[in-house]
Amino acid sequence: MILAALLLAPVVAVLPFKELASERPSAGVSEAIRALLEGELAAVPGLSSVGRAAVDGALAAKKLEKRRTELDGPEAARLAKALGASLVVVGAFEVREDRIKVWARFLEGRRGKVAGTVTAGGPPGDVLLMVNKLAADLARHAGLDNKTVVQLTYRLQPRLRSLKTVELFGEAQLEKDDDKRKQLLQLALNEDPTFTQAARAIEVLELAQPRRDPVAQTEQERDARSAGERLKKRIHDEKDPARISEIYLALFADLQKQRRYRMLISEASAVVSNPPPHVADLSEQLPESALYLIVASYDQLNDDDALLREGQKFLARYPLSDGFVGVRQLVDQALERKKKQREGVRRAADELAALPEAARADACRVAQLYADQSQLKEARGRYAECLAQPGTHDDDRVRLLWIDYHLGDFRGVTQELERLRAQAPTKYHQVMHIVDELPVDD
Repeated sequence: MILAALLLAPVVAVLPFKELASERPSAGVSEAIRALLEGELAAVPGLSSVGRAAVDGALAAKKLEKRRTELDGPEAARLAKALGASLVVVGAFEVREDRIKVWARFLEGRRGKVAGTVTAGGPPGDVLLMVNKLAADLARHAGLDNKTVVQLTYRLQPRLRSLKTVELFGEAQLEKDDDKRKQLLQLALNEDPTFTQAARAIEVLELAQPRRDPVAQTEQERDARSAGERLKKRIHDEKDPARISEIYLALFADLQKQRRYRMLISEASAVVSNPPPHVADLSEQLPESALYLIVASYDQLNDDDALLREGQKFLARYPLSDGFVGVRQLVDQALERKKKQREGVRRAADELAALPEAARADACRVAQLYADQSQLKEARGRYAECLAQPGTHDDDRVRLLWIDYHLGDFRGVTQELERLRAQAPTKYHQVMHIVDELPVDD
């Protein structure tokens, strides 16, 4: 019976959406709409979707690739037969000022007759809601039950910040190189951290990449592996899932209070990788709490790259979490810092070129110039030159201390504190409070 149901399930082939007269043509948006629609359909019980590679291959074999959004009935029927599809989706979209409009036709596979049409429109940020509408209407024409259609229609979707997010996602679908595809997906996610489809696509790529040589593991990776082994043993020995959650939440709280953020990340990562059994009485399951704490810990460590990576995973997995707003804020702040760093490269170069030759030779002045433009690594190097020059540099040493702090070089911070205590006690007392914020296990 199950096999019969699978054989009778509607199979849908989605063709690329044709772009009409838009102000800024983009193949990326076209491919994104197709990929997003395919993703929605793939998650619908009782419905399956033909993959993009198969569709494009069939179009080329039938010599229809140049007319793939303008198929007539007989052509659609031939294509559907080649793909084993019961429905073919052809469509178009148009971008005008601050609105996007999408049209779609559903062609019945056996005879190529039009089974239905649908139109959706609105601000560019509502693209995901438009795709929902297309998927819901398609499910209805495919004969699926009303409950499934309603669930698709009202499925929660974030409102995206701009069409650029969708465009980058579509460009990633067209990219053949995995590394470049991942870069484009990351750019899409940076444009909007709530774009869960990009986050999931990155995770799929990461899982497909070959594992690194265990011999080359870092100390933190070894700690995470050890934490995972301890967790597996505890799950095996402790039969009560609620007790396991209680133990780990207490452990997390202790590590956070002790500022042992590296160890907290290792223990929490083990929980995310090896989720313990579900606890019905908990509104927030242990992996959700663990991932939240990982994000918060990377914020304390001033590691923006790791914060973005884990924060975007959290936003994708737990859009209804109580911690969503807090993580979104941390991610937005990290993105803003990254933006300032990127923009600061050109500004620092321009300001440096505008300085008189004598000023360019002043390492202390150049160091501050780099710092003002968020070029912290360059500033640290110049401050090292500055402090090696004769004279009193108490203020410069304080500035270097804060640069080390924002770079996550907490050992450097400690060293500068010791020098200040010995050489400039007044300055030391002004900044000594930073000791209470430094990680203990870094």
